[in-house]
Order: sequence, then C-alpha cells, then structure tokens
Amino acid sequence: MRRIQGALVAVGAAGALLSGGCELGESSSSHPNSPEVSAAFDAVQEYWIGRGILSAAETRLVTLGPGDEADCSTWDIVTQTWVSQQLTDESASLAAYCHAENAVTVSETSFEAFLGDAALGGVPPSEGSAIVMAHEWGHEVQLALNPYEYTPGTAAELQADCLGGMALQAVAPNVVAGANTFHMMLGGDSYHGTAQQRADSFQHGVAVGDCGIVLP
Repeated sequence: MRRIQGALVAVGAAGALLSGGCELGESSSSHPNSPEVSAAFDAVQEYWIGRGILSAAETRLVTLGPGDEADCSTWDIVTQTWVSQQLTDESASLAAYCHAENAVTVSETSFEAFLGDAALGGVPPSEGSAIVMAHEWGHEVQLALNPYEYTPGTAAELQADCLGGMALQAVAPNVVAGANTFHMMLGGDSYHGTAQQRADSFQHGVAVGDCGIVLP
C-alpha cells in the first residue's frame, strides 16, 4: 500500500477560459488519472489567491488511487468533533476537505465513476469536477476567514456551495449553466442539505455573490 504525504497534483484538460486568460486545465505538472479534478482545483485556487484570501500552495490536492492511503481530519457528525482517520480509495467519499492536513482528498475510483454518470446526464467531467472542487475550496475559505466561528453542519455546507458558485462565476462561467443538473444528480443528505438547497445556494453565489461571510 502506498502512503501519500500530501503530494500536489496539478494538471488539466481543455475547458473554460479563466479570468487570467489561461484555459481551465493548463498546468505545470501531471497526474494521469484525474486531469479534470486537478484543473478545477488549480482554477479555483487561483481565484481565491487573487482575492487575497489564500496564499499559493496553502492547500494541496491528494488523489487516492487503488492501494493508496492518507490521513484526513474530518468532522464527525455523531461525536461533533474533528476526527483523524485514514482514507483509502475504497473508503473515501467523492471528495473531502481535510481540516488539519490542509488538503482536499479525492477518491479516484468513485469520483471518476460519478463523473461518468454525470456525463451521461449532460454534465461534462470538467464541469462536474469544477463544482465539487469549488465547494471544497469554500471550506478552506470559511476556515481561513473565520477559524474560531466555523461550525460544521448544513449551514456551513450550503455556504461552501455559495462560495463555490461565486468562484466559478468568475473563473469558469460556462460551468454555471449545468450546475443545477449536477446538484440534482449529486443529491442531498441531512448534513449537506437537499439537492435543491445546494443548487439554490450555488446559484445565489453566482447571482448575488453574498454568502454571509465578509470577504476582503
């Protein structure tokens, strides 16, 4: 089993035009299995760095393939505490923000399978990846700006969707049109909110840009 200590993955495939004039997917290094995910991660990171909220390489992307494992501190709904656990490609969800590790962890197998299903529903992999990565970056922004006021739960999850919509409206506006379809396919739960709530929060970030958090 290969243990990942937080290797950066940064690659991409052709996609939406970014505000800086480069295309979603231009990058300096490669990971053969997740170009769309990595491209989306880089694009949203560039936006928040440009807003002066985050610094370069503050958060890393960890892609777990078969046989890989990595530490990840996530919020435990039952105990209401941050819990450190070992994630593998098999045990990880689509994507998770790992608080203590400053990392977004992606399950290569489940993420690629979901993107394939989303593509059948009319949402290209590059767009689906962008929506998920923008949500995870939303958590980093929440903790960067309000580290002592951040309370995990449905409100925080919907705010992360809102922040994701704000970022993608700026860096990849073509993604916005398919976001409602994607959220309906993604579904909802008692922690993240319903699919409609998530779609509405994302679109609020797109249209209004006010997600209930003070941005510089």
